[in-house]
Amino acid sequence: MKTVFAFFLTVCAVLPAVCAECFSLDAGASKKIFYFSEHAVEAGSRNVEYAVVWIHGNRGGSQDPAVLLRRRLAALPDGRKVLCIAPAFNTTPALKNPAMKAAALLWDKENWRGGGASSNGEGISSFAVVDLLCRQLADGKKYPRLRHILIAGFSAGGQFVGRYAAVGRLPEREGIRYAFAVGAPSSYLYIDGRRFCKGRFQVPGKPVKNFNRWRKGLEDPPAYAKDITREQILKNLSSRYTLYLCGDRDTGGKDLDTSPAAMLQGENRYDRFTVFRQYTALFPAWRAQTCFVTVPGFGHDKDRVMFSSPEFLGLIFGKRPPRP
Repeated sequence: MKTVFAFFLTVCAVLPAVCAECFSLDAGASKKIFYFSEHAVEAGSRNVEYAVVWIHGNRGGSQDPAVLLRRRLAALPDGRKVLCIAPAFNTTPALKNPAMKAAALLWDKENWRGGGASSNGEGISSFAVVDLLCRQLADGKKYPRLRHILIAGFSAGGQFVGRYAAVGRLPEREGIRYAFAVGAPSSYLYIDGRRFCKGRFQVPGKPVKNFNRWRKGLEDPPAYAKDITREQILKNLSSRYTLYLCGDRDTGGKDLDTSPAAMLQGENRYDRFTVFRQYTALFPAWRAQTCFVTVPGFGHDKDRVMFSSPEFLGLIFGKRPPRP
């Protein structure tokens, strides 16, 4: 891990340019799923050994949100073995990208973060988009050397990844391992009604309205997750390795969720991160599949907290960091 980070430090001042194009997959009669990648995912590659599915943040995906990540990867020794795919969960018909205007699936501003259905007629879950991309990657004829898939996101993308880890329908293929990386989300998915109140985890005496509703809890999930039981969700979380990262100065920001249900999880992102780490410890099998990394000295900065993190960079190549 130290070797990877040391190499990264020597080249970060001269990052090579890496180009990605906008591609699409059919999603019904008239709409398409758009994503950014070095090549079309269905084309396959005999050279790709690792894949990252990067989930963008609140600003949307009309332009490639993984530009800096691609540059970081290109600077690493095995970077050419990585395929980076960034799906676009657009929330408005007024898209800047002309290729997307007529055909892009759209989601509501909030619901795409939790697997909600598209808003313009097709009813496709945002989680189903990742399912589809992973099915392409898991095709042994297309990617015979692929051995590790990391699903990762920061901020709103971190919200998406944390929930997808709980309910996502990952295609299985012998020889492929999955991992997840959740960067500084504004809220977390709790799997029961307990929250940290008065020094311990308990059901709040005066619960906030809808505090345990989907995205913060399991009540009223989207259609994608309707048939998934709590037991299956816990089984998923207890078998899917997840790295959580947050800067210790991530204590504010205009995009912080300040709804009563979110505030019940903590005062700010870093507070919620530390509380959620304690919450996972209530479930030993789940806790065994997690690693929480605090990045000292930084706030809500995906480059410093994730793209410059040796733990995150190592996990792209299947190297799980030791738990602190």
